Amino acid sequence: KARVVLRIDSSYDRIPDDSDAAILTSGLLGGQYVGLSPGGSETFFADGDRIDFTQSAIVLESLISKFLFSRAEEAATTPQETPN
Repeated sequence: KARVVLRIDSSYDRIPDDSDAAILTSGLLGGQYVGLSPGGSETFFADGDRIDFTQSAIVLESLISKFLFSRAEEAATTPQETPN
């Protein structure tokens, strides 16, 4: 768990208070950043408010390695046809 404090420019002062935050990756090997997904609430965050809906970072490299490992495992357990 981590605590992140964001300073958001005043031009973005109408962020619905049911919005969520997630750690996202910029491209395949890019850096990580905090992304906000707006909710549909009629009320907005005020200074000092807290975002209750958060998502953990998904490490893209980890997902790729899991995918490749499962494909290799699948190939190893699939019977190979022999030519007649």
